[in-house]
Amino acid sequence: MPPSTTRFRFYFAPEDELEAAEVARGWAVAGEPALSRHQRGIFVRRADNHLVHFFFNGAGEWEQWDITQQCGGMTISGDPVVSANGHQVYVRRADNHLLLFTFNAQHRWEQEDLSERPGNWLVNGDPALSPDGRSIFVRRADNHLAHFFLDDDDVWRATDLGGWVVGRPSISPDGRVVYLRRADNHFAQLFLDDNEEWVQSDISEQAGGWVIGRPASSPVGRGVFVRQADNHLVHYYFNADREWEHWDLSELAGGWAIAGDPAPSHDGASVYVRRADNHLAHFFFNADHEWEHWDVSELAGGWAIGGDPAVAHDGSGVFARRADNHLAHFFFNAEGEWEQWDVSAQAAAWASNRRPATALDGRVLVAPPLRKIERRLAGRRPEKVSKQQTSEFDWKYLMGH
Repeated sequence: MPPSTTRFRFYFAPEDELEAAEVARGWAVAGEPALSRHQRGIFVRRADNHLVHFFFNGAGEWEQWDITQQCGGMTISGDPVVSANGHQVYVRRADNHLLLFTFNAQHRWEQEDLSERPGNWLVNGDPALSPDGRSIFVRRADNHLAHFFLDDDDVWRATDLGGWVVGRPSISPDGRVVYLRRADNHFAQLFLDDNEEWVQSDISEQAGGWVIGRPASSPVGRGVFVRQADNHLVHYYFNADREWEHWDLSELAGGWAIAGDPAPSHDGASVYVRRADNHLAHFFFNADHEWEHWDVSELAGGWAIGGDPAVAHDGSGVFARRADNHLAHFFFNAEGEWEQWDVSAQAAAWASNRRPATALDGRVLVAPPLRKIERRLAGRRPEKVSKQQTSEFDWKYLMGH
């Protein structure tokens, strides 16, 4: 079996799965999920083009909150990227402005238009956020790479890095290298030289290969994974001779073609990606130092996916848009098997059963404290436990409040 993850997540099943699935049609998603490094839920574009936040609450159930509705009703047209602490979300608005949503000290979501400045700062791609949260790289409407950054006074600035960019870029863990697919389908990098100036280098010219997907790097920087022009998953890395080379992981792991963009694990030893047959696949470096591949969709019940996956940083699973446009969570359970839960259906069931009190604190109506719980469950709700037993289930407040 694939190597086990370090943490597990257990759910309370919806009491009526058919009813929950019916309600969930209005809670379907249209974009790809984005996770924060500290696991404060999932941010994604819903089918109505609203930015929404799914999170696991203190009752052991999935909830969903509509951030767009809280911030005035503007719709979005791209996929978000989230800060490490989950308090900031960057996304392209329907009018191609780059927006920053912030969860403020008043427990409310607010938005700032980063494109509202002199010059041409409309965007037509999805943003990439630097690890320190102070820089955003995104494709501008003229296909130039734009760099939005916070200056020493914490004021947002923007500069044009030029070039011809296709798709969302990826950023190295130190924030000094930006990987991107150029308009000629070459894999390229922009990096800061000793004079703190951005310089472009053509990696395809050095290591070969034409790419057609969005590059993805792991948080610890073990190379870059990308879909090649022949739909193979490839791994570019900087070798001991300080030269770029690449390996064809699809060929090494059995010849499987892919159809989406990869999502590496935190340590870069695993990669999750949508295969050409729309199954979620797991490529990993095994104990024999060889690349291997498992069909997660088949192992978890046969569910096909319709989008690119996002990997939880704590190893608790993979989130992806399923072929029916439901948000799903694939995870490796305590029995050493892959399992899958329909997050959209569970969040819809929670909403339909919710009966708010007539008088509530205004903050609760906007967003409750975002919490998660980890419990073992064997197909039913757990029995009541004594006070001495509850310490292992202490709440973890996600937003720091």
